[in-house]
Amino acid sequence: MDLVSASLLGEKNDVNRDGGVNIIDAYLTLKQAGLISIEPPVLPRQTVAMTLGTLEAQYGPQLINYPKLEGRMYLLYMLYLIL
Repeated sequence: MDLVSASLLGEKNDVNRDGGVNIIDAYLTLKQAGLISIEPPVLPRQTVAMTLGTLEAQYGPQLINYPKLEGRMYLLYMLYLIL
């Protein structure tokens, strides 16, 4: 893929137009597609750290082995907004 294609791909996937494609863009894309319909709760930082540690121990780094993509994006969005 050349730089122009990569740039266009990045622009297309930069849903919130912040100049980068990240977990927030993935979450918003799934939400717009109707695959996620609820807003994540706001959790205290200590709770987030403990929850992320527990989830990564079970599902691997970045929850790569989590069974459903939309569930993984929801959890990562919820957790990384705080960290």
